[in-house]
Amino acid sequence: MDYKKGDWGLFSVLLALGIAIVILSASAATGAFIAPPPAGWGLDDRNPFQPPGGTHNYPPAYDLLQPRRTCFADRPGFMMSQPPKSTRAELTQLAVVPKTQAGGFLQPDGNIDLYAAYAEVMRRETAIGCEDFDCSFERFTDLSTENGETTTTSTREAISILEGEMRGLYENSRRLYYGPGIKIKGPDFGVDGIGEYENITHAETKGPVGSAINKAQGGKGDLWEQGKEIAKKTRWQKRYWSNKTKTDQLPLIRPDAYLPKSVDNILGLHDLYDVPTEEKSIMNDAIINYSRNDTNTIILNNETNI
Repeated sequence: MDYKKGDWGLFSVLLALGIAIVILSASAATGAFIAPPPAGWGLDDRNPFQPPGGTHNYPPAYDLLQPRRTCFADRPGFMMSQPPKSTRAELTQLAVVPKTQAGGFLQPDGNIDLYAAYAEVMRRETAIGCEDFDCSFERFTDLSTENGETTTTSTREAISILEGEMRGLYENSRRLYYGPGIKIKGPDFGVDGIGEYENITHAETKGPVGSAINKAQGGKGDLWEQGKEIAKKTRWQKRYWSNKTKTDQLPLIRPDAYLPKSVDNILGLHDLYDVPTEEKSIMNDAIINYSRNDTNTIILNNETNI
């Protein structure tokens, strides 16, 4: 067969293509493929031009050079391996966000599950081993309501103040109302002190949180700084609300508001339940340090949670 001069160019191209096919076939057989194909191409990857429901065609040479394999999109379990289509709300629920114990009582409609919160009070009573503690659900509801609202904060305060009762620090805890629109909140509860705390007439509750929860709430996660600020605020509240000159300047305060007569009448009650065990000592030391030897400072759950 005679070849013209122009035929040699075509022959060279075909020869080079044949050699390339042989090399690729041999490489596939030995696993020595130099570079993987880009994602989205080939039989081992999703092909953007051949959707799962479409017909998958293969080049004729494929059957001659390599054993036929099942296209990726046709393989069993392909559809089950795809990421689920979730709504934004579902994805939000899947995200693990650290929260307080009282935050766990918050229902999807924004209301507090007071029955679950009350069950926590009963659990603590059993754990402490109280014999003469008595608190009805109605009373707990009143303690959990501040200025007509029940929130995670007011619920946590109610649980903490009742634990103090269980431990015999005081009795007859009741939520106080100082007047409408009072922005500077007074001591949370009125109490009747017992024993060494018989001078106590009021209690201000605080609920420090662990570093993870603090960061989730927008804080820096600095335990020492958080304890410092809590102790400083408690000291300020004690001075402010026991100063009649200050409270008389509040325009909307109730004339019959039950106010402390001295800083010594106010108990600072700090519940570390929402602080992890490994962080409790730091929080405990910070509060004690910045309370400045205030003997009317009680820290609950400062080593382990009951």
